Amino acid sequence: MCEGNNSRRPKQQGHGRGDMTDSENHSAPWSVVNGSRQQLLVGGAAGLALFLFFFFLISPRIGFAGFGQNSFYLQDYAYHVILTKQFWFDGGGDIYALDFQRRALSVFLGRPAPVAMPVGATPIMLIVWLPFAWAARFSLALSYSLWMTFSVGALFLALWKIFKRSSPPEDRQTLPVVLCGLTVFSLAGVSTMLVGQTAAFAAAAFSLVLYRLTAASPAKSLHPMDWPLVMLVVLSGLKPPYLMIGFGLLWVYGRWREVFFAGTIFLLVLLALTPGLTAGWPASYFKTLQMYGGGEFPEVYGWSIVPHTMNVLRNAISAWTGDGRAAVISSIVSGLVFLTIMVVSLFQSICPPARRPKLAVALVAACLLFAPYLGAYEDLLMIPVFAAVLLTGRTPPFLSIPGLTIAAALFICLLHAVPGLGRNWPWAFWALKFSVLMPMLWYAGGRSADVPSRLRRQTYK
Repeated sequence: MCEGNNSRRPKQQGHGRGDMTDSENHSAPWSVVNGSRQQLLVGGAAGLALFLFFFFLISPRIGFAGFGQNSFYLQDYAYHVILTKQFWFDGGGDIYALDFQRRALSVFLGRPAPVAMPVGATPIMLIVWLPFAWAARFSLALSYSLWMTFSVGALFLALWKIFKRSSPPEDRQTLPVVLCGLTVFSLAGVSTMLVGQTAAFAAAAFSLVLYRLTAASPAKSLHPMDWPLVMLVVLSGLKPPYLMIGFGLLWVYGRWREVFFAGTIFLLVLLALTPGLTAGWPASYFKTLQMYGGGEFPEVYGWSIVPHTMNVLRNAISAWTGDGRAAVISSIVSGLVFLTIMVVSLFQSICPPARRPKLAVALVAACLLFAPYLGAYEDLLMIPVFAAVLLTGRTPPFLSIPGLTIAAALFICLLHAVPGLGRNWPWAFWALKFSVLMPMLWYAGGRSADVPSRLRRQTYK
């Protein structure tokens, strides 16, 4: 063994370079601490900037809840946080009952509320929005700004982590990054932020879920219990479609312990909330879901329901089949696709670990295309699809015919939220969304996270 100059200085244990000095050793504890401190400072500054943006520039332009000239206005987030505040700080009650909803609005407005909106969110909303409901006791603008800072900040954090881990700079894929950017800054994305919808938070949560799932070793025996993953799935279960996606992703990746504990925690939360919600809440909630599924809302709710804004199969075919039949067809198709994905994921011979990303993309795509009721805001859930492809897939460059075609289809698809466009050609916008998601299904799972980057270069030039 040749000693050379290395004999003049003791080797640093655990490093390949024996002559590495402490100033060069970026793995030294103080370097890690300084790096973490710097990240915290940058993250804190970014969070403060986001909060100031929403509080001073956006919230003053939003009508949260009140009476205008011959009209009544009510923002989505404001309504849900008012109900949450009424539940926690004014005596509880069945949040799915019309009497409770009108009482909560009347207390906030200081006069009787003429109408209300149905609540499709699960009782988990009472946990997720508790701190924001406390802030709403002082100011709805403060509560909204904190919620959007939390949601949008989590989304940007998830995308940044995924972008950094996806591949080295020489291999980095441009197409999924561009698609994520188009979605975030689209009219649908901006509208989601203006009304405080849950889609931004859900997109962040599912992107982080996929980030953690794809980082783990394919060998089940090597999986440690992932409690952050469990809590992400539980807290993201704000709506029934989100529940299906969250638990479905765990199932697809064979994370049975996480499925069990997430399901147990979710049920325990429901049981703990039931005394405050009253024993009748399951029946009230089931009735509400029936209204969403069938499209038959009483007049007191009807003003807030705009089914033509949904970019799903139901709206695409309702002009030919009628809304009732379209709802039934959508329910059957989405149920069959979801069941097929769940069954296929059980058989390693049919779907080995390398193909799990394809099932994950198929799961989210099935929800976005075939769910019986899904607002246009939920098109932001295409972001986890692009994130899955960025983490596991092979795509053509953005500046190629396939890349530009997909990006153009997505751009036009997200214009569905423009007043009038979605109503006139719902089938065309749904077809465009289909044409974006199907290539993502093809591209996903094209490479494995444990293969060296030099062996997984892009096949596209």
